Amino acid sequence: MGQTAWEMNQPLGKWIVYEHILRIPYYFVFNRYTNELKGLTVETLAIYYPDGSPFLTTVELKQRADNAESELKKLRYYLKQ
Repeated sequence: MGQTAWEMNQPLGKWIVYEHILRIPYYFVFNRYTNELKGLTVETLAIYYPDGSPFLTTVELKQRADNAESELKKLRYYLKQ
């Protein structure tokens, strides 16, 4: 398996460790102000930037990368002509 940028140049993030190394399928978030405990699965977990926009899932990132690669191949083909 090839190394990615985060494997070579950066420390592992906690989500990488949780999901890919420890393979933890559930997350729990406790709100100390309301005493509410919320359980989430990897499928329902949503993480947001401070501006409210969501982080992309690994599936969404892969789809975007695949689409970009396809577009790049088309551009290279047209540039060669």
